[in-house]
Amino acid sequence: MALLLLHLFPQPPPLPNAEPLSVCELGAGLGTTSVLLTKLAPIVRVLCTDGMQEIVGRAKLTRPRGAADIAFETLCFGSCPAEHEGRFRIIFCVELTYYSVPIADLIATATHLLEEPAPNTTNHPTCPPMVVMTHVFRVPGQQRQLHEIATEHGLVAVDVPPGAYGCLHEDGVVAEEGISGNASCNFLVPAAVWEEVGRGGSAQYGRVGRVLAEGRRLIEVVGEQEREEADPMAMLGAFDLSDEE
Repeated sequence: MALLLLHLFPQPPPLPNAEPLSVCELGAGLGTTSVLLTKLAPIVRVLCTDGMQEIVGRAKLTRPRGAADIAFETLCFGSCPAEHEGRFRIIFCVELTYYSVPIADLIATATHLLEEPAPNTTNHPTCPPMVVMTHVFRVPGQQRQLHEIATEHGLVAVDVPPGAYGCLHEDGVVAEEGISGNASCNFLVPAAVWEEVGRGGSAQYGRVGRVLAEGRRLIEVVGEQEREEADPMAMLGAFDLSDEE
C-alpha cells in the first residue's frame, strides 16, 4: 500500500512553508505500512490507528527513533474524535474487508476524517481527498454494498482491478509481476472530484486523475451490474496508466 500511494501521489519538493500531506491509516495492525510510508515520503504526516489498544501499543514499538511525522492512536470504526474531523487528505485501509469489517462503520469514520475538496489549494494540488482500500478477497455483493454506503456519505467508489494501480514502473507501464488472485482496490472520492473528472478535469490530479478517468471508462464499458461479476484480470485491458498523452 505504501508503494501504491507513492506511485499515485508523487512527492515533488515542497513549496516554502508547505504543510505535510496528512494521511491516516485505519485498522493498521502493527503499523508496518504507515511506518514504511513515512520513511519513503519525507513530506507526509501519518496517523496510524487501530481499534485495539493492545495492538496500538505494539505498533508504537515500530516507530523509528526520533520520528516526529507519525503518531499512533486507538480509533474504532464508527467513531471520530472531533479534533481529527476533516483533517486528512488520504485515508487508507489494507485488506480490512477480508475480516468481515462492518463497511458502514468504516466509511462513516473515513468520511468524518476526510478533508473537504479544495479545488484551488496550493498544498499538494495533485492529490484530491480520497479513501484508498485494498482487497485480497471480497464476498459476493460486497462491491455493491460499498458503492451504496459510499453514496450515502457523498462519496463515489471507483473499483480498480489488479495490476492497474500497484506494480508501476518508472515509465508508468504496468508490471506483470506481483499481480495475484483477485486483489483489487477501491478509490472513494468526494462526488465533487468525481464530477470534475467527468468534465475532463482529470489532468489536474496527475496519476490519480488517470486512474479515476479509467475507472469511469470501465464503468461505461463493463456496466454497473456486470463489473461486480467480471473477471478482474480480464478487465486489465481497459487500463492504460502510461505517462504518454
